[in-house]
Amino acid sequence: MTKSRSTKSFVRNIGLSQSSAIIRAVIGLGRGLDLPIIAEGVESTDQLAFLTRESCDQVQGYLVGRPRPISDYAKYVGRAEDVEQLARVRPAISARQEQSHGADSRQNSGIG
Repeated sequence: MTKSRSTKSFVRNIGLSQSSAIIRAVIGLGRGLDLPIIAEGVESTDQLAFLTRESCDQVQGYLVGRPRPISDYAKYVGRAEDVEQLARVRPAISARQEQSHGADSRQNSGIG
């Protein structure tokens, strides 16, 4: 159950028997295929309790944490200097790509 608006609606409606049955089926399918199961859109302790009982591997949603900028995550895992370095290098890479693309266009058009 990853990255899909429709799976979020199943999690949102866990109290309804059809949604619960679909979630159980998806978890069973994932288990059968030896795939990790990640439920998205978890916003209540009841949803979390249901997913825990059904052996869901991981959850995402406002209950466990709001989205954060990538720079905050980098600080959390001790990689802030990597993000800062990438931010400094990225403009230079983009400028070189633009220059290279312009030269390629001129060569292909017979200009240059």
